[in-house]
Amino acid sequence: VAFTTLLTAFAQHGRGEQALCLLRAGDLEGLEMDLVSFVGILDACACCGALNEGRSIHQEAVLRGFQDDVTIGSALVNMYGKCGQVEPGREVFDGMPWRNSITWNAMLTAYAQNGHSAEALELFPVMILEGAEPSEVTFITLLSACAQAGLLQDGLRVFALMERDFGVARGAGNAVCLVDLLGRAGRLE
Repeated sequence: VAFTTLLTAFAQHGRGEQALCLLRAGDLEGLEMDLVSFVGILDACACCGALNEGRSIHQEAVLRGFQDDVTIGSALVNMYGKCGQVEPGREVFDGMPWRNSITWNAMLTAYAQNGHSAEALELFPVMILEGAEPSEVTFITLLSACAQAGLLQDGLRVFALMERDFGVARGAGNAVCLVDLLGRAGRLE
């Protein structure tokens, strides 16, 4: 329990390198990793861009039969996205037996952060059709993707349907994204 707690704490506080060092020390002492440990170390890999470590953890998760767990799948999508590897993240995403809103947001974010705005916008209607509930994070991600790609009209549509169709209130996060979108389009008037 102490191992998992320390590992998760390091990862959650942006100290991925220390989490990886702890993992190596734990492996040397023969400690077993559980689901929570896997998620923590995948978050640590995402935090510090440790793609090779993340791939190894992915392989180990598959060997232990954790590949169908939604939390592990979401952490893998996040890790691959933050390491700039959208395609392996999408393969994990597509192979999951079911996905929750966190998983969908992780995939949308992977696309948006890696310059694949069109793919993020194409994935959003699929998310809705599959019954996942979009959140403020979903809309911040989509608005950021539109701003980065200069997709003013798409961004304005996303902003309009956010509250109207999904009941997501306008907040500081999505307002900042809207200002960014308008500013990049030269429309701050």
